[in-house]
Amino acid sequence: MPEFKIPDTFDFEVDVEPYNGDLVGILSFVTHDSRDRYLIDREDAERLVATLNTFIEGRFRFARRQDSDGLWEVYEIANGATVITEGPLTGLDEHEAREVIDLLHEGIVEPGG
Repeated sequence: MPEFKIPDTFDFEVDVEPYNGDLVGILSFVTHDSRDRYLIDREDAERLVATLNTFIEGRFRFARRQDSDGLWEVYEIANGATVITEGPLTGLDEHEAREVIDLLHEGIVEPGG
């Protein structure tokens, strides 16, 4: 079995793809200069995706999205609703949106106006 090493900085993808007439899982680590792909069982890929979704939902409740004017708003991942603190978190610069998300995740700022 090849050595499995996680790069220091990476993005990853989990896919289910056809391989030799069957569906299999593919785990990819993508860095700035390479893409390493590992063949895993389809069931393992599905479990990994479910585990990651549970982790993300439990750890990361908030995200940002860009509007047609290029400004950002902060929203709750679970329901897509714009977060309200002292007012709606819309019309923000990207760095402001990132900062507010960090504060929300750390519990320094609470949603609910």
